[in-house]
Amino acid sequence: MIGETPQPGEKPSNEGNPWSFSDPGTSWWRGATERTATDPPTGQRNPRRRTAQHQAAEGALQGGTGTLLPPAPVERAGEAAEGHAAGARDVAVQLAEPPVVERHHDEADAHRYDPLRPPSGHTAKHTAATVAADVKEAETAPEEVPEKPEPQTAPEVVAEMKAELGVLPDPDAEPDVMVLPEPSARNRPTVPLEPSAPAERGPIPGLGRQSRRGGVDRPAEPLPPLPLATGVPEVDARLERLENSPFWQADHEKQLTEPLPADKPAHAAGRRGGRPSSRRQPPVAALASLIALGLLAAFFGWVSAEPFWLAMGHGDRGYATTTHCTSSGVTQHCTGRFASADGAFTISKVTLLGVGPGQRVPGTVNPARMVSPDSPRAYLGDTSPLLQLRWLLGFGLVLLCGYAIAGVTHARRLETGRARRGALLASLAGPVLLLLGFLIGAY
Repeated sequence: MIGETPQPGEKPSNEGNPWSFSDPGTSWWRGATERTATDPPTGQRNPRRRTAQHQAAEGALQGGTGTLLPPAPVERAGEAAEGHAAGARDVAVQLAEPPVVERHHDEADAHRYDPLRPPSGHTAKHTAATVAADVKEAETAPEEVPEKPEPQTAPEVVAEMKAELGVLPDPDAEPDVMVLPEPSARNRPTVPLEPSAPAERGPIPGLGRQSRRGGVDRPAEPLPPLPLATGVPEVDARLERLENSPFWQADHEKQLTEPLPADKPAHAAGRRGGRPSSRRQPPVAALASLIALGLLAAFFGWVSAEPFWLAMGHGDRGYATTTHCTSSGVTQHCTGRFASADGAFTISKVTLLGVGPGQRVPGTVNPARMVSPDSPRAYLGDTSPLLQLRWLLGFGLVLLCGYAIAGVTHARRLETGRARRGALLASLAGPVLLLLGFLIGAY
């Protein structure tokens, strides 16, 4: 193989460069009579090649139109040349576009629309002269006062009717006079007449004032209420029920909407609008509840008095010796002997409260406190949260008993607010007074 033959997988060397291909020879497209640009002219021309003038002349001789050529310029001199030049300048000026000029938006020109300027050919109907003439005529024209027709009297109407019928008047006859009956209760007019002087004369009793629009205003005086009072309460109440009875309702609907009796206060049904109770609670039950709640409040005050004074720091300090303990937990009961720290007194048997699991052994000595030498109880240890809880819980239960007393005695259902507040305070004051008594006794 030659050296320029491409190997497998390679491109030919001449494909990468487009200038590597050689130009073909020019001898194949040249004719026999043609020559190159470098060859000298031979003086012989091809008979087919003719100039444009010869071709046009030959076409005209043969009857053809030939080639259309532009007209040759006409030579002018003197005034003709000056006029031609002036016309060319005018045409050039008209064909030239006007230069762009920046204008303000509020400056109107001949080429901009102006709404205040009427269009061409418009003629205004109202001008300043016509408006001024109209105003002058309106000022000078006299005001026309409409003539009010005068009402004709009865004789005039009768005379007019006789004239139309052709009846001659009798000079000796007496004139006709219309006689109207005097108004009375039987033949009074249907529509009452308005008084001529309302300020001087008051309205007619029992009659409504006639309105100008045809309606009747409300009565000048209120009508008496129905039914009329008889003076007997039972009869008046029965008549009132008959007058205002909802006859269109059924029996069960009447029971629901029946008003409360006069002797029963309106708030007896409850402070929140509940239905009234069908029966009242007997006073025996309320009295029994009052006594039970009073005793319960006294118990809470009794068990809370001594813990309160010990929590406040009042009492005698000493030592308690455990002698006997039974049960455990809430039912635990321990007894012992208490001796004051200064040796002022010694009590051989007291109830010990606040005894822990390690203090139940007989003979154990622990610090304790007593409110007074007359108290049958001694409290072991110092002021503890349990001791504070005993008197706080007891005081709260005492107040709760007072509020319950106000509920069972219906103190909140009295007629007036002042009475309700007084009864509620009295219900709370009872248990509080019992608590104060026990506090004074324990001190």
